[in-house]
Amino acid sequence: MLRFLLLTLTTVLLNAPALAHPKPETLHESIQRAMKGSVTITTNKTVPRMFDPAEPFGIFFKGPSFRPEPLQSGHIGSGVLISQDGLILTNSHVLRLVNPDFIKLVFYDGSVHFAELIGRHPDTDIAVIKANTLPPGAIPVVFDTSTLHLGEDVYAIGNPFNLGLTVTKGVVSAFGRSGLGIARFESFIQTDVAINPGNSGGALFNEKGLVVGINVAIFTKTPGFMGISFAIPAVTALLVKDQIMENLVHQ
Repeated sequence: MLRFLLLTLTTVLLNAPALAHPKPETLHESIQRAMKGSVTITTNKTVPRMFDPAEPFGIFFKGPSFRPEPLQSGHIGSGVLISQDGLILTNSHVLRLVNPDFIKLVFYDGSVHFAELIGRHPDTDIAVIKANTLPPGAIPVVFDTSTLHLGEDVYAIGNPFNLGLTVTKGVVSAFGRSGLGIARFESFIQTDVAINPGNSGGALFNEKGLVVGINVAIFTKTPGFMGISFAIPAVTALLVKDQIMENLVHQ
C-alpha cells in the first residue's frame, strides 16, 4: 500500500510542472496578440476657401456662385487599444486638427471604425480617444512598466506612410533622452527600431508582446528613418492617461 502511495505521489509531482506552467507564447504569437491591440488612425478636416490659385479668375468666368474646391487637411498615426470598452492611447500630435470631421480607425483585420476624442495632454504628447465600435477579435494590449535593459530586443507596430499595420524590430539604445523639442516634458526611450511618419502613437513592445512604450518621433536629417527613434515610457503614458481620465470625472 505504501509503495502504491509513493508511486502515485511521484506521478503527481512529475506532472505538476506541466500543469502549473502552460507552454509560453512563441514570438510569433506575441506579435500576433500585440497586433490585435493596434490600430491605424486617420483624421480629416474639410476647410472651405474663397480663392483657388489654380483658378484665380474662376469667379469672373463662372459667375458669383463659383466656389473653389475645399481643402482636405488630415494626419495619420497609430494607437493601442487599452480597454474592452474602446479606449485607445496615442500621441497628442496625431490629433492636432481642431474639430476634425472624423477620426477613423483601421484594426488588424482591416475593419473600419470611428472614434471620438476623450482628451489630450500636449506637454507629454499623449492623447486618449474612444472607438465607437470594436471588431470581435480586438484584444487590449498589456503594459510592462518593469525595467528595460540596454540592447534588449524591442518591436514596433504602426502605420508607416499609411501603408497599414507594420512590424519592425530593433534594440533599446538609451534612456532619458530629452531636449529634443518634441514635447514640453521629455524623458524618452531611444531605440533603433525603424519608425516613419504614421508610426506615431503606436506600440513599442518586448518579446513577450507587452507594451513598454508609445512611439513618438524619429531623429533625422532626411524625410525618412536614420536609425534613431524615440518612445514615451509605458509608465509615463499610463500616468498621463490616468490624469486625462481623472480630469474628465471632475469636469
